[in-house]
Amino acid sequence: SGDDRQGEYSRSISQASGDQVWDFSFGAGYPFLLVNNRLLITPLLGYSYHVQNLRITDGEQVITYPTGPPLGSLDGLDSTYRARWMGPWLGCDLRYRFFGGTAGDPPMELGLSLELHRAEYSAEANSNLIRTFDHPTSFEHEADGMGYSLTTEWLIELAMQWDVTVRFHYQHWRTDSGRDRIHYASGGTGTQQLNEVQWYTKSFML
Repeated sequence: SGDDRQGEYSRSISQASGDQVWDFSFGAGYPFLLVNNRLLITPLLGYSYHVQNLRITDGEQVITYPTGPPLGSLDGLDSTYRARWMGPWLGCDLRYRFFGGTAGDPPMELGLSLELHRAEYSAEANSNLIRTFDHPTSFEHEADGMGYSLTTEWLIELAMQWDVTVRFHYQHWRTDSGRDRIHYASGGTGTQQLNEVQWYTKSFML
């Protein structure tokens, strides 16, 4: 109830089940070979589109306010939140190749890729337990944001047709202040400031 997220008056903790998260990214660049053809540097330009379809269930109210939801289970909770991040990006891909030695060591390759994204953020939600909100669209979010993506990779060439690759990927996205448009069951709408949206993701692949 206060500025800068002070005076917390409500909190619920829930599960996310039946979700769908997918990403599309396209990039192109021109490679430059350096250091005796061992170092490959490729400046990149691309566009990406990311979708998160979240279904919020099994809620538990842990902090409440006068006349608010009672503490405990939020029976019947089945809300949805669909978010999209889209926009262009600039990047650079670095790869260094270690050739096999005289002792029969396999060739190896180290890779590092960095992308800087400019994003348009939008989302729609259905808060199924709030009777004063309209359904299936209870509110919408819009904001401009930025993000970066970092990927490191280690590749070992076992044979002509077989490689082993270890990869770590990390992304961090956040928006500026935006707009939160609320749709009421009575038919009207209201608008307030959307303070910020943040998204972190990381993956480890073998």
